[in-house]
Amino acid sequence: MNTQELEFVESQCADELAAGRFSPPFPSLLPGMQTSALGAVPKPNSDKFRLITDQSLGPHALNSFIAKDDVRVRYDSLQDLGCSLRFIRNKFGESIPLVLWKSDIAHAFRCIPMHPLWQIRQIVEVNGKFYVDRCMVFGSRASPYIWCRIAGLIAWMAINTRGLLFLQHYMDDYWSIERGLELVPYSGYDDLRPHGQVQFLVLLDELGVPHEQPKQIFGECIPVIGFNVDTRAMSISMAQNDRQELADAIKAFISHNGRKHPLRRWQQMLGWANWALNAMPHARPALASSYAKLEGKSIPNATIYINSAVTSDLTWFADRLLSGAGVSLIRANSWNEDQADVTIFCDACPSGMGFWSPSHRQAYYFECLPEVHRSSNFCEAAAIVSALQWALSLNLPERPRILIYSDNLAAVEVFSSMRGKPPYHAMTMQAAAWIHDHEILWRTLHVPGLDNTIADYLSRGMLHSVQALDKSLPIRPFTPLENIYPGSAEM
Repeated sequence: MNTQELEFVESQCADELAAGRFSPPFPSLLPGMQTSALGAVPKPNSDKFRLITDQSLGPHALNSFIAKDDVRVRYDSLQDLGCSLRFIRNKFGESIPLVLWKSDIAHAFRCIPMHPLWQIRQIVEVNGKFYVDRCMVFGSRASPYIWCRIAGLIAWMAINTRGLLFLQHYMDDYWSIERGLELVPYSGYDDLRPHGQVQFLVLLDELGVPHEQPKQIFGECIPVIGFNVDTRAMSISMAQNDRQELADAIKAFISHNGRKHPLRRWQQMLGWANWALNAMPHARPALASSYAKLEGKSIPNATIYINSAVTSDLTWFADRLLSGAGVSLIRANSWNEDQADVTIFCDACPSGMGFWSPSHRQAYYFECLPEVHRSSNFCEAAAIVSALQWALSLNLPERPRILIYSDNLAAVEVFSSMRGKPPYHAMTMQAAAWIHDHEILWRTLHVPGLDNTIADYLSRGMLHSVQALDKSLPIRPFTPLENIYPGSAEM
């Protein structure tokens, strides 16, 4: 640690001792005690530090005895907040103002006392003196899981006893939405706040949960987990300096000497990139190759090499961070099916693909040669991407709403999740590029096979059957992109 970090650790040690979270100092370890290393890491978007206890360091680290699968947590996300905002806007209209409020719990992890038999395993040393850390630490693999069990209970009480139906939380941050701009007094801070926030703060007071006034905010545009959420523009935006910082970090990561990093560094980098998906959800497939490199790996300091696929995908991710506005339209999926600017039905089989548009009165088919046949699911997904490519060639309005139907649930899931796993990685990357570069609002839905007859006939090359159903429908051949359907260029 540098001088500034050491001074912070010493200062934090004094604060923890005064708060009773550290024991009085003692000169040497007693039998059965185990030390954990202390560190200081910068807080996001701040020049302040956070005290970290590294419980992954050493051959008998405490975290090595905690299985990851036992402590997985599902956090509320900005996508969940977006769903709530869309619901309220659709129900109450555009004119009513929506206020977003956010409340933060102070010293969240440090409010949780640990069992004495665990306390003796997390002894810390500062300036040659030892202290028993009595509380839950930043750095334990189990801490987020334990905290979220408690935080979830607080949320349950707020929803079910205070009527805060739209309350959500991420770690120690809670947020919700209010209709209207009317404020009510809160005696704890002697100020005026949204009614729901006052109800929540009163609940925290009754439970004895600490909070601090500067971190209880509200407004029509406020920061939530590092993103600006605007209820007027209905947008989630990532600040320019945040996008630049992440893009620079990604490029430094892939250009590092030796092109290798320990597992822990990979996880940190991907966690940061995954955070950015809140404002750029279509970029998810660009992280798939990196996560594939981590599969089956569990040793934090084990070295993992960067391959060409990771380099290409992360470069794409960093470039898109800088080329876009960093905005996710909360209302992107709030339109109805009958509001689509273009509607397309797709189908495929191992011998061919087909799609047609009832809104634009055009139909297309592609016949696969035997030597390049793929699975039905693969062809169904390729047909969807080919239909999307065709839609982009049309004269559509700005931010066009594109609706594509398929009778294959697996193919619909490929583009609903955008996970980008093989063999669909190239398809989802291509679709993500089009979403980003053309700012399209795209939705893929399932349709029963009985309602997809024309696309089915097109995929099987049964053009006469199509004409029997619709004599005036123009039918043309098409060729899928080589990166979508390898081998199509030779046909």
